[in-house]
Amino acid sequence: MTRFAAMRLHVMVSAVAAIGLVALLSACTGPGSGESPDGEPEGSAEQTERSALATVREGVPLAVEAIGGDRVRAEAGWTACMPELSWKYDGAGVFKAPEGEVKGQLEAIRSALLGAGFADVTKVDDQVAVERDGLTLAFSPHLATGDPEAWQLSFQTDCLALSGDDKERAEADTPTPVDGLE
Repeated sequence: MTRFAAMRLHVMVSAVAAIGLVALLSACTGPGSGESPDGEPEGSAEQTERSALATVREGVPLAVEAIGGDRVRAEAGWTACMPELSWKYDGAGVFKAPEGEVKGQLEAIRSALLGAGFADVTKVDDQVAVERDGLTLAFSPHLATGDPEAWQLSFQTDCLALSGDDKERAEADTPTPVDGLE
């Protein structure tokens, strides 16, 4: 009886692990069969980068301007979600804004971004997170520096299953500065 119970437990654990892996893999999007308006295959690394950076270049200046900020610096690149299986295009940066009441500043950022068609996906206090077109963009005071004028931003796409040249591009990528944020 004990041996049978152990075998049943092993089978159940294996089944749950397999279901979890299938669910995780299905959360990744794969390359599509169509082409984007610029001729790049839908779901390609190049098209994902262009789309992400266009959304970032629209959202970041709106947020920074909403609280009177400037001096934006950010970098972006590919990061593995699950090595050898999926990648996301993500980045992070900093900017300065006049010292103010943080909750009010966060609400000003949220309002500016929601007005531009972003959806609020905030889950953490002292942060604003929004999403649009498969990209999540987040802003928060940079508490680690102790500078009341320092803010941080981050962004990331959904995980994307890549293959061939796109996979090689993601694997060989190094973070690069993002221009056009002010």
